[in-house]
Amino acid sequence: MIADPIAEVLGGFLGDELVAFAVFFDLPEAISGGRSGQLDDLYVLPAARGKRLAQRLIAAIADIGRSRAWIHLRWLVPEDNPDAIRAYARFAEPAGWKSYVLWLAGSERW
Repeated sequence: MIADPIAEVLGGFLGDELVAFAVFFDLPEAISGGRSGQLDDLYVLPAARGKRLAQRLIAAIADIGRSRAWIHLRWLVPEDNPDAIRAYARFAEPAGWKSYVLWLAGSERW
């Protein structure tokens, strides 16, 4: 088991007001033996959307990743969020894998 429990948070500001944040992880990348970044949460207040804050936060995380020699930065986007998908398509490409979830809380399935 690899224990690497570090979460990092960046904030996006308009003036002195915090209007966006991104939570990301620096993780081991099993196939290459290197490291990769995982963007876990990204949120921009509705009143601050359209100002490319999400893109700037991701660019800042990508710069951190380049300085740490990450293989890639990845994140998940809900399929029912066309605004986010459109925004990310301006500067990133869809990954070649499908995402699955196994809900653990409140599930009798497992």
